[in-house]
Amino acid sequence: MNNLLILSYDGSSFYGWQKQPDFPTVQGEVERVLSILFNDKIRVIGAGRTDRGVHALRQYANFYSPFDFDASFLKKSLNSLLPPEIRVLKVITGVNPAFNARKHAIWREYKYFIYSGEVLPPFLHRYCYHLKRKIDVSIITDLTDVLIGTHDFSAFCDGEEKTKSKIRTIYRCSFEKKGNLFVFTIRANSFLRHMVRVILATLIDIASGKREKELFIKALSSGDRTLCSAALPPQGLWLWRVGFPTEVYAGAVFSK
Repeated sequence: MNNLLILSYDGSSFYGWQKQPDFPTVQGEVERVLSILFNDKIRVIGAGRTDRGVHALRQYANFYSPFDFDASFLKKSLNSLLPPEIRVLKVITGVNPAFNARKHAIWREYKYFIYSGEVLPPFLHRYCYHLKRKIDVSIITDLTDVLIGTHDFSAFCDGEEKTKSKIRTIYRCSFEKKGNLFVFTIRANSFLRHMVRVILATLIDIASGKREKELFIKALSSGDRTLCSAALPPQGLWLWRVGFPTEVYAGAVFSK
């Protein structure tokens, strides 16, 4: 049986989503608990591979179970055994055997939260980045429009990124101020390692006068990593939503 989990998690204590030997990860914890409950080795496939310290409001993951079960009971069992930083919001049983949360996702949306007040409230330090510089928001707004479309993002990813093609398509990108919070939203077909945090770090450096605006356009066209800034810290980044084709919601994939 193929099944779907919708999860939410605080990534502060984890080395990302993807399972790693000797390090706590979200995937590793979910697989550990599922394997206990089913008395079998269970593998979980996530829609997005969040990095160390990154959070998720809604992560989708599918897994194959060796037998039928009650979805409500499994949800309660998972939430009683998982660390409190990980919560299962919903369990959907009996999805199409061909469904793969990673392969069928057509876009992922991330949000990065920045606090601009003088003093960062202590209960926010795990979930947003404290910006202590003044920035020109209009500069960032102008440059977010430049990102829309298909580009080579070689200049905006971690040096350890192993994916051969660095071409990605950005569907949505915005930067908004809400009180003392800045919210950066970006939606793409997929993302490279540290891509969101490098893009935003570079935009902030330009908007605060540390870098020239023209360098951003040049980096996008040349793929030169040295033209961009070091990635922002992970705590402000959230996997916010994941999009699937219309037929998924219509039941062609989520149903037998």
